[in-house]
Amino acid sequence: VLLRGGAQESINVKGAYLEVMAHCQRSGSTQLSAEDLQALPIGATMLKRLVHWLLLVEVEGGHAPSSLWRQEAFIAQWLTSNVTDGQKLSPFLGRGQDEQSGAIAGMCAHSPFALTGGPGTGKTHTIGAFIALMQGKTFALLAPTGKAAKRMQQACAEAEAMTIHRFLFRHQALLELPAEERALYLPDIVVLDESSMLDVSLFAQLLRLLPTSTRLILVGDADQLPSIAPGDLLRDVLAHFPRVQLTQNRRQGGDSSIIVNAARVNEGNPLLATDAATKVHSLKSAPALLNLLSHYLRVELPEQYDVMRDVQVVTPTYDGALGVEALNGHLRKILNGGSRAGRLAVNDKVVVTENNYRLGVVN
Repeated sequence: VLLRGGAQESINVKGAYLEVMAHCQRSGSTQLSAEDLQALPIGATMLKRLVHWLLLVEVEGGHAPSSLWRQEAFIAQWLTSNVTDGQKLSPFLGRGQDEQSGAIAGMCAHSPFALTGGPGTGKTHTIGAFIALMQGKTFALLAPTGKAAKRMQQACAEAEAMTIHRFLFRHQALLELPAEERALYLPDIVVLDESSMLDVSLFAQLLRLLPTSTRLILVGDADQLPSIAPGDLLRDVLAHFPRVQLTQNRRQGGDSSIIVNAARVNEGNPLLATDAATKVHSLKSAPALLNLLSHYLRVELPEQYDVMRDVQVVTPTYDGALGVEALNGHLRKILNGGSRAGRLAVNDKVVVTENNYRLGVVN
């Protein structure tokens, strides 16, 4: 669409808008503060043009891209229309089976509802018990990734689990029907697992399909990183709607180094070697870390594990001497250092980046 100033004006405004959206993608935020805008190469005059042409909206504390602002406004409207009980449920922090019973009671009484807890606290088990209790109701178990959907399906065989994208594709024709008619073909209850990974755009797409009569349950770990794309939906829901947090870990013992150190990370404290299964090293250079990694993979770990199958190296960044790209090259030389004609060789480990349901390969 040409703006009044002609083709060049349209190009300039489009370029500035793309700069704003790129910032939102990088930061994960749906709005920009005055400091954010000053750091972008658009200038005060172009900022006024973006607002004039309704590409940016003035909000408290800054500006927001109008597309993201509209999506957030729709999500807020849908969620408030979905409320089944205006009273807020206080976090239930009991012990033993009590907190799971409280979670199930909350899911029965409230929508939208959030069930949170760290790894191994029994979130999926609690959802399974809730499904078994709600006989006669239809369910959709949804997750942002195929791997999460597959894990939920294994634990909750009574209902079908799939990715959000697959659910949207399956039911996209229903968008042409009025909401009350769509309800006849859609599940009564929707459970969204790994909700910390939800972004504004995907969540808005899903809610545009679902009638506000749908009971909505969000499941996730509030201490996980938010989605890569703009939005921090799980925390927003936790701040405004009923929720229960599961606290008792059922996967490891309470004195497990995994549990102890997970709590220390959340508190901002350094890791501790609390048992023989945990070792903590503080190294000051990339070469020192690579040498230590080589020692573990070649000497220590092969005594107890199949290194190619059972060991995974995790790093928080893609770039740099200790990023994903550099470490993968280093690990190939250690674990599969034979000749290679191209990027891949026999026995290389690969990551699935696109789900293939026909082959049963999902990530």
